[in-house]
Amino acid sequence: MPEADYKRLLMIIGKNIKSERTVQGISKTTLAQMTGYNRNNLAHLEDGSQDIKLETLLKVAKALDVSPIQLCMRTYEIDRNSAVSKYLEDDYLLVFRNNVRERLKALHRMEYAISSNRGEIDQTTVSRILKGKIKNPKISTLNEIAYGVKSDFAVLLRRS
Repeated sequence: MPEADYKRLLMIIGKNIKSERTVQGISKTTLAQMTGYNRNNLAHLEDGSQDIKLETLLKVAKALDVSPIQLCMRTYEIDRNSAVSKYLEDDYLLVFRNNVRERLKALHRMEYAISSNRGEIDQTTVSRILKGKIKNPKISTLNEIAYGVKSDFAVLLRRS
């Protein structure tokens, strides 16, 4: 079921990051140093109160050696021996864009037909993201696009 509320998605991501960081015994300060992300901002990220850009999610996932897809899942359970749970270098935005296009085809819609539940998504922004002109969009914007094509954000990050 697509996550209609991006704030809930940010809370899920933050909870999962905190959980994984804690399991690995990594302090906020250490994770901040590993990612180049400010410690105070990391605290806001973990409590779900800060919207982040895709690049930040990828840096944190890489530092924790977990899949960014896993960090976005409501049911966060990591199999530490599974390659699926590990961080893999990939162009996640390209994968997202391609999956959105596939969903649009399946729904028999054009990219300009994406609308969010709150009407907060600008069609120019959608077009620029899908054409690769925006290189580091916010998670909230990507989630709005995912909702507009009736899919979970995490599913659209997954290579088919």
